[in-house]
Amino acid sequence: MEFEIPDDWVSGVYLGKLTAKKVEGVYQGRLTANKDGLQSYVIFIVRDDRPCDLLFQCSDLTWQAYNSWPDDRWSLYHADKFSIAPWSGRKKWLTGPTGWVSFDRPYANFCQDHLVDRPASVGSGEFLLWEFPLSYWMEQQGYDVSYISNVDTHLDGPGLQRAKGFISVGHDEYWTREMYDHVSAARDAGVNLAFLSGNSVFGVVPLLPSAEGQPQRIHRRAGYFVGERFGRRPGSKIQMGPDGALLMGGRHAGIGGGD
Repeated sequence: MEFEIPDDWVSGVYLGKLTAKKVEGVYQGRLTANKDGLQSYVIFIVRDDRPCDLLFQCSDLTWQAYNSWPDDRWSLYHADKFSIAPWSGRKKWLTGPTGWVSFDRPYANFCQDHLVDRPASVGSGEFLLWEFPLSYWMEQQGYDVSYISNVDTHLDGPGLQRAKGFISVGHDEYWTREMYDHVSAARDAGVNLAFLSGNSVFGVVPLLPSAEGQPQRIHRRAGYFVGERFGRRPGSKIQMGPDGALLMGGRHAGIGGGD
């Protein structure tokens, strides 16, 4: 399905609602379930290039890292859906270098099963959970805001300098090295930075093309933004990025340690 964005749409985060129609029949020997009326979202960001007061960055690289579609083996965290951590009784999480995740799939429940009722993203990534409340409030208050994704920050460093302020919002854990460099350059050029987010600038990810050659479609956890000195591990293949604290003024302290 293709959808052309009208020229008069303003920059924002848009949710397209999909509704299933009743389909009954036999498929590969099994009776299909009646999905009539089930709904989910398709999320996309409309950006512009105008000067603005605030750039609102959505954390789509992190949405994809935690995306469990089609099941828990396909996030960056669960390589073995049957692996249980003895100290918590929950699934073990992979914390080192991982396989790849792709933007070429819908969003399912995100894999943080320790949160209350394992909240569904309803196809929105993590936007409805983390970014939406601030977005709603800012627009209600009349702020001049334009929206971008992590991928926009990765691709267009000079474009960040059209704003007076850059806001990292939500669960902004996974960054590319290019994102770090571009936001650092924007700061040095006079753009104010606000990190209204948690667990931010923590995982280093390369952003690569899909198997079909479409750019910026897959990524993996390659390392951490903890600084070369803090991240030395003899014989390790983990790629350590610059210290995230030099950008944010603080550093992620680990689960339970505060952000």
